Amino acid sequence: MEITNGVPEPKDSGVTGEQSTGEYIPKDQPDEVKFPPPSKYAQALNSLGSENSTRLGGKMGAALVPLLVENLENDKERLTQKVDSLTSEKEILTNQKHKLEIQNSILSQKLISLKKDSAVAQGALFTAPILIAVALSNIPNEQIFVKSIILGIAAVIAIYGLAQNFGGAK
Repeated sequence: MEITNGVPEPKDSGVTGEQSTGEYIPKDQPDEVKFPPPSKYAQALNSLGSENSTRLGGKMGAALVPLLVENLENDKERLTQKVDSLTSEKEILTNQKHKLEIQNSILSQKLISLKKDSAVAQGALFTAPILIAVALSNIPNEQIFVKSIILGIAAVIAIYGLAQNFGGAK
């Protein structure tokens, strides 16, 4: 074991001891944060604390109370802005809802109308062959005029039923 005299020499670590302390800036915050000016309440509490700090719990209380009030007022302002934006968003969504309700009722009425038209078309397709069969089998050939009128009506009814069922007429 070796005995040395005096203070040992430090190893070269690259540190000179002349570094200044840095300031931590979180990455998710902007470079410059702008705060609103202090409110009247915070200014009044500042002046009250500077005149007589014992009223606000000593020097620490006199410094903290105005900051707390200012923080609460900033929170209130931020929440007021958020409520305003949410209120406008609610109005937009309410208007969209009303438009969709109107569209829904129109489409419901169209659907009901189509179901009624479909029932009429089905009835027409059912009655047209019956009229044709009656005209051909039960009406004698001497009454050709009556037979041709009934066959014409049956043809018109059949065409209407086919057009309604296959989307040709709408």
